[in-house]
Amino acid sequence: MEVGIKLTRRNIGVNAALNTIKTLLTIAFPIVTVPYLSRTLGKSEYGKFNYSVSIVSYFVLIAGLGFTTYAIREGAKFRGNSKQINVFASEAFTLNVLSTALSYILLAILLMVATQLSSYKSYIMVLSVNILFVTLGADWINSIYEDYLYITIRYIIVQVSALVFMFVFVKSAYDLMNYTIIYLFSQVGANLMNMLYIRKYVHLRMYFSKNILKHVAPVMILFVSNLAMTLYVNSDITLLGILKNNAAVGVYSVASKVYAGAKQIVVAGTVVTIPRLSAYIGEKNSLDYDRLLNNIFNMLISLTVPVFTGLFMLSNPVMKIMGGKSFSSGAPTLQLLCIASIFSIVSYFYAQCVLIPNKREKTFLYATLLAAVVNIAFNFIMIPLLSHIGAALTTVLAELVVMLFCRHYSKGFGMIVVDKNTILSVVTSSIVIIVICYMSLKIFSSDIMALIVATVLSAVSFLAVMFVMKNVYILSLFSKMIQKIKNNGRRL
Repeated sequence: MEVGIKLTRRNIGVNAALNTIKTLLTIAFPIVTVPYLSRTLGKSEYGKFNYSVSIVSYFVLIAGLGFTTYAIREGAKFRGNSKQINVFASEAFTLNVLSTALSYILLAILLMVATQLSSYKSYIMVLSVNILFVTLGADWINSIYEDYLYITIRYIIVQVSALVFMFVFVKSAYDLMNYTIIYLFSQVGANLMNMLYIRKYVHLRMYFSKNILKHVAPVMILFVSNLAMTLYVNSDITLLGILKNNAAVGVYSVASKVYAGAKQIVVAGTVVTIPRLSAYIGEKNSLDYDRLLNNIFNMLISLTVPVFTGLFMLSNPVMKIMGGKSFSSGAPTLQLLCIASIFSIVSYFYAQCVLIPNKREKTFLYATLLAAVVNIAFNFIMIPLLSHIGAALTTVLAELVVMLFCRHYSKGFGMIVVDKNTILSVVTSSIVIIVICYMSLKIFSSDIMALIVATVLSAVSFLAVMFVMKNVYILSLFSKMIQKIKNNGRRL
């Protein structure tokens, strides 16, 4: 008997909480590691590391093809039948092993012919070990069985261990290889644990059959989409390394990590609502689908604009604290990425909450392909002229293109209305945050003090404005968080 994923308010809430916890930890660790590494290794060596990571990421993508997304989506259908899930998982694993072998062959060819990578070769070779273990770890099996508790605990154990190793073994710019090995452990450690843990669900083996071919076409569609997304995201760092220098890569890497982390926090709670949207579509329940869609959109708008307004205002102290005074040149870059993030989160909503649940993956693929072309083409123009600032400008343009494309092709899939009260409360709170940040920067000479005071006062003011102006989306989110804390307290 085939058993699908049972969607309930309870398991969606628990999964959302666990995903939010993991996301917050994903943000917390870079807050500690990036300032330490940027100061200890320096702009050039830190840029060399990030450039090496960007090169390897393309080959991790080739090895993975579209297996993770495809395996989670299709494997969930069989998870109640041990025989079927073992056959499906082994077929997917076999294809994954073959794509991994291809990835290593292509990487070896690149390292032999690309002489400009000679100074990065040793770091790329160490980091490439992760390609194999991503395949062997098969983390998609844990996602099929919604084992988010294990995923979160495993993440904490591995990352805390890596953090300790970093402080012990990375003391100067000469320790770049030490950090490369530690970073590899932070990636491989989870997959080493998986190799034993996933046996409770399936027994993977090489399994060749004619049925294996039926997985190729859908996997390749997802692969092209993932490739376009990776090119779109990583081309900035890759081309900065080619067209400028490691120092420019280092500055941009710090700014982009802050930008990516803030985006993750804003969208963390919405990821697990996507199955619910898909369920409403399957049930042809347009009323609840439109209601949930509008709730998500208004909540994202209510959070996104004030958060990135504050980060825009505080970009200079943030860059100094994260990277040191030599990274202050990255403040305009971070400000541009703040603008890009607003476009990015809106396009994320249309892609993940509208297009994909309505089985319009190809439309999203075309959007990411277009963005990749725009980003890469303009990077060749803007990076030689403006370095990392030029890379940020092209990101703004690419994110705007994706947003407009996704919004246009989302028409007809639900009625999305931005509440007038939402707009008014967002504008009011953003103005208040601008004033608070401006005054904090003027009053306090210490970057850390200005950042702390501005952040605390902005958060309190944001909630106060939302309460006074009765923004029901933020008030509902806040009340649910309070209720969850109370419920956890009673259990204890």
